Amino acid sequence: MMNFGRKLFLITALVHQLTIPTIANAEDKNGNFVVGGGVGGVECPEFVSTMERATSHGLGSSEYTQAIYPYVMFIAGFMTGYNAQAKDTCNIFDSYSNDQRLAWLNNYCKSNPLDKFGSAVIKLSKEVYPKRKKSCS
Repeated sequence: MMNFGRKLFLITALVHQLTIPTIANAEDKNGNFVVGGGVGGVECPEFVSTMERATSHGLGSSEYTQAIYPYVMFIAGFMTGYNAQAKDTCNIFDSYSNDQRLAWLNNYCKSNPLDKFGSAVIKLSKEVYPKRKKSCS
């Protein structure tokens, strides 16, 4: 006969296993998916325009920081989700500072005006993947 503590542990483990979320293959057969959510859905020309206005106030100024804040937060959220789901990845953007990421994204968006900001962030993640920080220890 099992003791109460052991039964509780097994029931908890079973419930956890049945309710734990799994990774979904969230793309269509061609590898496409919707990019959106906040500034992720912003068209590249709008991001470029925001960067131009922000930098006209000077890097690090309060106006610059306020203008780019939504984009920096989108990148941070993307990075957290990516790091949590990608195998052997502690930090996908470890090799790039915030300013370097924004500069890369700005250049990408200038060259790809039909893309969205979120798509540009995905392209950046693919570019830096070989240089990612693999272990957090």
